[in-house]
Amino acid sequence: MSSSGGTDNPEGVNQPPTDRLAFRFPRPWQPLTPRGAAAFSRASLNVLCCFQVGVALLSACAVMWFLHQSVFPVIGRAIAQLPEEGSLRLGELHLPAGTSPIISENGWMALRVDLESPADLALLRDLEIRFGPNAVRLCTGVGALTFIYPPTWLAPFNRLELTTWWEAWQAMLVVAVGFMTVCALLLTWWALATLYAPLPRMLAFFGDRDLPLDGAWRMSAAALLAGAVFLSAGFFAFGLGWIRLPQFLLFFGVHWVLPIVYLVIGTTVLPPRPKKMMGANPFVPGVEVKNATSSTVSAADMTVPEPIPRVAQVIATVKVDPTSRKNADASGSASTSHPRKRASNPFASTATSPSGVATPNPFAEEPPAP
Repeated sequence: MSSSGGTDNPEGVNQPPTDRLAFRFPRPWQPLTPRGAAAFSRASLNVLCCFQVGVALLSACAVMWFLHQSVFPVIGRAIAQLPEEGSLRLGELHLPAGTSPIISENGWMALRVDLESPADLALLRDLEIRFGPNAVRLCTGVGALTFIYPPTWLAPFNRLELTTWWEAWQAMLVVAVGFMTVCALLLTWWALATLYAPLPRMLAFFGDRDLPLDGAWRMSAAALLAGAVFLSAGFFAFGLGWIRLPQFLLFFGVHWVLPIVYLVIGTTVLPPRPKKMMGANPFVPGVEVKNATSSTVSAADMTVPEPIPRVAQVIATVKVDPTSRKNADASGSASTSHPRKRASNPFASTATSPSGVATPNPFAEEPPAP
């Protein structure tokens, strides 16, 4: 035990810096900051999907609340002002003669039903929807979109029938919009994460950061959640009247750029890529690396034994057979001219074991009987 209360390293080596940094790396519990989004690069796919479903439900609630708070009341007041007779047939809107223009509006949106108003009429709000005799126009300060009535449509356009239909289907429309929002967000996030993944992977490669390709995909998917939360806040602010339509469009544009900023900043807080450590050389016998946990190994950390001469190794492995030595002495000059030791004959009648006991050779031939 050390004086600080922890356990000392028994080998007396320093821990690598990558392990210490990985220990301080945050857990994936929120994707609202670049560091929090980077933490999802090491999260499991189940954790990421749970966060995606949660943020998708939050965004769907924001859209549903916005429709119920700002859009549907304007439509309800416009239906209440319609005449008792009217229809849409053969590509034209038919209303009783002498019907006065119908206008329903709030702080940013207006609905106008007027069969005699000119096309260049001044706007009442940031967004105005005009129902004319042959088409419906979506007018804003930067332009207008025109949708011509289909000639095959046959639909009621009066107060009695539309009020009944609107009261019956209003709640179902809100639920349907919320469900489609969740499905659309999940599919969009998965597609955009695949599109954005090469960016953090490339930045991590050139920045010498540890980020595999699957981690880059999870990091990109988490960064997209921050943009969705930012846009949900824009829906609440717009529905409460804190911002106008131009500011809301700015929210919509920023929520596409925000994930890219998170990816660029998030790669800088990733742990560095672990360096490859040099191990033992398989072609040099006896080489041992002392400090295997350190990122670099110096020459002083390696111990190489003195090489044994090849000739000495061969001589040490040769065993002398006493029988062959006697035969060499009997031959005379052969023993003096060739003083080197001779190896034992494996085909001799007897062989000497390492313990010094003579054992019969199974390969030797039996001498003929006299």
